[in-house]
Amino acid sequence: MTRKELILRMVGRLPDDVTYQRVMYHLGVMRAIEVGEEQIARGEVIDHDELFAELLGEDAKNQNRLDSAGEARPEEHSKVHRPRRSKGRTEVRKKAQGSR
Repeated sequence: MTRKELILRMVGRLPDDVTYQRVMYHLGVMRAIEVGEEQIARGEVIDHDELFAELLGEDAKNQNRLDSAGEARPEEHSKVHRPRRSKGRTEVRKKAQGSR
């Protein structure tokens, strides 16, 4: 089936009140599938187990960064940039009414 035939078939299945955005979304999905199929045909693939091991390695590396970043943070970066309420002060003040 030609690309044009695939596009016409897809458009024919959409409802009559379809938006341009919805059509563009489906065209993007069709293009992504076509690109993926071309990559497979060229042998640009990665084994599932190899990909999973790579992702686990990246996750472990990033986790180490997160752990060490929290320990090495300078104290001035930990301060809150707003004044704290004094203890025992939980009510909200009412706005003072001025003269009208």
